[in-house]
Amino acid sequence: MEEQLIMVFRILLATALGGVVGYEREMHNRWAGFRTHILVCVGSCLIMLTSIYLASSYVGGGSPDPGRLAAQVVSGIGFLGAGTILHSSSHVRGLTTAANLWMIAGVGLAVGCGLYLPAIMTTLLGFVVLEYLAPIETKFRAKRIRIPWVVRIVAHGSEASQGDIFALLDDFELIVQNLKVEKHPLGSELMIEVTSHNLFDQNFFLIKVRQISCVSEAGITKWKEEENVDG
Repeated sequence: MEEQLIMVFRILLATALGGVVGYEREMHNRWAGFRTHILVCVGSCLIMLTSIYLASSYVGGGSPDPGRLAAQVVSGIGFLGAGTILHSSSHVRGLTTAANLWMIAGVGLAVGCGLYLPAIMTTLLGFVVLEYLAPIETKFRAKRIRIPWVVRIVAHGSEASQGDIFALLDDFELIVQNLKVEKHPLGSELMIEVTSHNLFDQNFFLIKVRQISCVSEAGITKWKEEENVDG
């Protein structure tokens, strides 16, 4: 009876710890929120308790391994985490929540085998990371943000020589999003939509473009803005 009361206590503790982190996710309107985190933490705790119980009550030869069921939780939680990840052409969302589900499953396993302090500490650290370190991550992302531009180039000559244009785009780490080619009295007019880092030097880029033998005119415009650099 005493053993089962300890199990109940561990399940209740897993409920509380899962709820702490789940509350933070719920407040930020994430796909996996309050109830999901509680269920993951409690479920993994119960599996850990069951695994320990089966190993301790095992009768017969061999060496029972109480970590077998727990190992399946660690790998199996990846399927639930994958369901929280949303991918589009411009960004990926849900990676933090997926990692968080994996962490909270570990918390449940820790509580299930009686590691109370490590489980509580991990929960508190997870909450702090999710709630208070987001502004720092935002600053890092701001440095990596990409700005859309439209590059206008009038070129003549063969397609082989025009390939130098795209080689230059690669040199400047410009990612081509769209390409439109129209006829022009001097050859072909290329309208290339690209994205770049904040540190992109438009003037130096145009200097290098105009040095390409097939280029007659070159200009660059920030997407949906009137200011441009032309020539």
